[in-house]
Amino acid sequence: MYGFLFRHDYGCSLPPCIVLRSLHGGPRRTPPVVFAFDIDGVLLRGHTPIPAAYEVMKILGGQNELGIKIPFITLTNGGGVIEDARAKELSAQLDTTIKTSQVIQAHTIIRSLVPKYKGKSVLVLGGIGDSVRRVAERISPFYTLTEEERSTTRAADFSTTPIHAVMVFHDPRNWMLDTQVVCDVLQGRYVESSLWKKMKQENPNPVDLIFCNPDLIWRAAFPHPRLGQGGFITAFQAVYQAQFGKTYPFTQYGKPYKDTYDWAKAVLRNQLAEIEQTDLDHVGMPPIYMIGDNPESDIAGANGAGWGSILVHTGVYDPTTGVPPTHTPTHQAKDVGEAVRWALNHGILKPFGELAATWTSFIMPAELAHEHAASVSDVLLAMGVIRSHVHRTPVMTSKTADQLATSAQQGNFPVRLVFKCENLQKIGAFKIRGATNAILQILKSHSGRNPASLTVVTHSSGNHAQALAYAARSVGARACIIMPSNATPAKIAAVRGYGAIVTLCEPILSTREETMQRVIEEERLSHPEQLVEIVPSYDDPRIISGQGTLAVDYMIGDNPESDIAGANGAGWASILVHTGVYDPTTGIPPTHIPSHQAKDVGEAPWMKSKVLDIDIACNYPSMSTEAAYKHAASVSDVLLALGMIRSHVHRTPVMTSTTADQLATNAQQGNFPVQLVFKCENLQKIGAFKIRGATNAILQILQSHPGRNPASLTVVTHSSGNHAQALAYAARSVGARACIIMPSNATPAKIAAVRGYGAIVTLCEPVLSAREETMHRVIEEERVLRPEQLVEIVPSYDDPRIISGQGTLAVEFLEQAEQIGRPLDVLITPIGGGGMLSGCSLAATGLKPGIKVVGAEPAGSGDAYESFNTKTWVPSVNPQTFCDGLLTSTGKLTFPIILDHVDAIFTATEEQIAYAMKFVWERMKLVIEPSSAVPLAVVLYSSGFREAVARWSADKQVPLNIGIVISGGNVDMQTALNIINSVSEGTCYLLWPSSTGTLQPLATPAILNLRMDQSPVAVATKWFEAYSAGDFEGMKSLAADDYTFEDPAFGKLEGERALGMYKMFTSTRDKTEAVWNVHDVKASESDPQRAVVQFEAIYKFNGRPVTNQITSSILVVDGKVKEQVDSFDVPKWAEQSLGLFGWLFGNFSFLQNTVQKKANTSLDGFISKHPL
Repeated sequence: MYGFLFRHDYGCSLPPCIVLRSLHGGPRRTPPVVFAFDIDGVLLRGHTPIPAAYEVMKILGGQNELGIKIPFITLTNGGGVIEDARAKELSAQLDTTIKTSQVIQAHTIIRSLVPKYKGKSVLVLGGIGDSVRRVAERISPFYTLTEEERSTTRAADFSTTPIHAVMVFHDPRNWMLDTQVVCDVLQGRYVESSLWKKMKQENPNPVDLIFCNPDLIWRAAFPHPRLGQGGFITAFQAVYQAQFGKTYPFTQYGKPYKDTYDWAKAVLRNQLAEIEQTDLDHVGMPPIYMIGDNPESDIAGANGAGWGSILVHTGVYDPTTGVPPTHTPTHQAKDVGEAVRWALNHGILKPFGELAATWTSFIMPAELAHEHAASVSDVLLAMGVIRSHVHRTPVMTSKTADQLATSAQQGNFPVRLVFKCENLQKIGAFKIRGATNAILQILKSHSGRNPASLTVVTHSSGNHAQALAYAARSVGARACIIMPSNATPAKIAAVRGYGAIVTLCEPILSTREETMQRVIEEERLSHPEQLVEIVPSYDDPRIISGQGTLAVDYMIGDNPESDIAGANGAGWASILVHTGVYDPTTGIPPTHIPSHQAKDVGEAPWMKSKVLDIDIACNYPSMSTEAAYKHAASVSDVLLALGMIRSHVHRTPVMTSTTADQLATNAQQGNFPVQLVFKCENLQKIGAFKIRGATNAILQILQSHPGRNPASLTVVTHSSGNHAQALAYAARSVGARACIIMPSNATPAKIAAVRGYGAIVTLCEPVLSAREETMHRVIEEERVLRPEQLVEIVPSYDDPRIISGQGTLAVEFLEQAEQIGRPLDVLITPIGGGGMLSGCSLAATGLKPGIKVVGAEPAGSGDAYESFNTKTWVPSVNPQTFCDGLLTSTGKLTFPIILDHVDAIFTATEEQIAYAMKFVWERMKLVIEPSSAVPLAVVLYSSGFREAVARWSADKQVPLNIGIVISGGNVDMQTALNIINSVSEGTCYLLWPSSTGTLQPLATPAILNLRMDQSPVAVATKWFEAYSAGDFEGMKSLAADDYTFEDPAFGKLEGERALGMYKMFTSTRDKTEAVWNVHDVKASESDPQRAVVQFEAIYKFNGRPVTNQITSSILVVDGKVKEQVDSFDVPKWAEQSLGLFGWLFGNFSFLQNTVQKKANTSLDGFISKHPL
């Protein structure tokens, strides 16, 4: 095992260590990269070696600057000969020694299938002469016949001993004959009819069909590409479909399929173990580079496996055509020699300090290098110093922002924006870079000094104060910060929370500086052994250099196909220079769009860098057929979904927070250390995880209708939230049509967003029955108006495709947590309908047995908690929570999965959720919706979760790693601010150092009365939701004790009579066929405590149909409806309701009193019989 440790943040890592120290001995060099080579078109052309291949074999054999052997394999879709023979042939052709284990052909992996077919008959095809027999006989334990047995053995009787699999090892030589034989076998033409019928009953496709090479074409020594086994597959399926009306399902091995790359990686790992003289568990896997000539197999497979990929120009791909490769490689090279040198140069990164002088002389003339307080070399030196202490923050893009920026140029030139997210930096700002560099440079200039004997001092009221305090604590130094007395208590507490000594002073500059000098003198007197250094907030070379490091994250290159494509794919910003491959004078735009273009590297003087991709293999345990199909979805469905949607959704980042770790550990009463990892689906497309399921559903529909034009597909759903936006976006992205039914009380912003994604929105009454009825009406209309359309319903959560799609985030999460050194022990997600929790539980328990999966639910909507603990489905009834994304009941499909795969469900109160939300917004700088805060609230506050953690961590000797899914960030800003402002500033999470040096939370404040968003618009919306649903009790809970109502029909009603009117209306709605449609809810422009509601009342009055357009003014005080004043067109309403008398009523005011008296008499009679 090696002492090799790095931290991995936002998809990048530190350069690989070249010298590692073995725990069993002294330093040992380990390869910086390993290689997999295609053969034909890379090392050979036919039987002739490509000249550069000789040099490559010498480099890999040890003739390199490291003086070590570099592991490699050959990974080819070729075959037809045994690996021993191919290894000997390659050794002779390349003048080197290649072991049998280094040769992986398309059919090599078939060895893994041997146990499945033990004792069964298998038909093998492909190759020249009887080469296929020799290949098959080498795949032990296939039975090898002696020559005597061959001469005496009779042909098998396949009528009673049927063939169970057809394996095509190599390119068939006689396509027509082999096609006929395979068709006969697949149709059971050699099998006795009753036996075949029985086999078909057990499995509709009783014969497995396996191909080993998907390559449509290959080249080798031929002047033009030739058809390969992929061509045979295509032809065979066409013939089969023509005969039998459908294609036959088959299993494909070879490149670019994952099983082949997993096998290859295992072989490379074995080679590393031999070189490093250690066991497999202690092998550190460096980056793997696949060097190939075929974008469809070599490059696609390597990219999918997380390897580096280099496309050479000596085989299938011909760059002179001008057509870019169908799969973008990490790099392109003219031949294998250039490819290997490029990979080694990018794997063996020199220390930044050595590079600084080189880059300075290259970028900047010597006379300019020291003209200013800092230079580019100082920035590069700073990067080397601080990179393990700060985050490499991500970059983000926004199509909407691009459109706005382009519009700002009046459409004269397209603009693309790239955002460097230093708000996700440690302490929430870029200032940590300069502060860290300053402290480390001070320690470097006093080599050998104990960091504890350093005191850094500054005056600041903002981010620099927090940055210096944090940086000092991280290295063990002491910090004294002078802050103005008018600084916010939260900032002062944050600086103290990082361990700094804070001194307050008058908030003027002269006083701050005087106080700082006084503190320095006192420090030197009371601590004479201390080195005391001032670290200014900005005007200091060390600070300037440190802040400049954020620009080093930009990628500069001259090749759009390699440099720019790779940088964009890694989530970097990219700069395309005009001094190399790309020529802007052609007028052809680059195939991959950079963040910026520059005439030369001098215009963009930053360091060319490289992301080191770390491949983390997940073990996919086998699962019985019964277990795999017990539920609506399985782990295999999730993995298939991930492959389906990967190019359509973001691989969202994971984040950690030292403060959150401390809070979570404190929540366990200090009994066990806890580390949290956050999966940020709020940074997903449309701002929520829902895009995963929606995208998977649409792509699965299209896959099940091959050849269908996406424009002829219409997807339909009803939703008021993230699913509506997700389905609209996903449909637009593939060119399909979306019809979304939304309740009339959905916010205008959400309706506009769904329409903005191109969906057809139909509004309806905000009750479930109306939403479903409207959806089915829309479907019928679609089928009548557009008979050519395929119309499919895509539910929001209770659907196998949705469950599988949502589960893909867990697959990513498990891998990312491994990459940053925090493999998950517990995974916790919010739960509403259960689509995400069920999908994630399938993925997590399927890929990592033993992991604990937990659901988190608001206590005010605890149906899932009750259902799980009683093992009986309980519906959600009148939920009381501001987490509007978690109001629904679990589904018929999701609930059984949750029962079988989830370990526990816990709840948190609204106040606890508000505190957790406030923490994430303020400390982690993430915009999240209330539903996303529930898992963190459970971790910090649930006693049940605390007890479970105690059980789960009983035998652990290392911290418990808890993964928290932040499900989304789509929240109305006013709603979020109301929730956050409802809890006292800073009191739930600000920390003070105790006498022992640990961080302890401040006293918890009195819990405020927080049940939901109490803004007038939100309360009015809830009021009319209850009214539209006929929910009188819901209205009653929202009404103030002195609620009053007034309209032209009743006049003014107070107290019991005001609410009694609504009880009368809601209890007689079936008789009157009443429907209330809300069109708009907005804040009053004249009164901040009022909301104005536009709605339509449709009902029957004495058998007469009435449609009344009403404007309602709602006064809200302390979250309750205090007053409601309705106005409408009285004459129009009266004529519809009362006929001729109504016309008189509407036009003669003296008759209105008569009608009001009758209305009030009727109301009083109702109340006397139905008291509140």
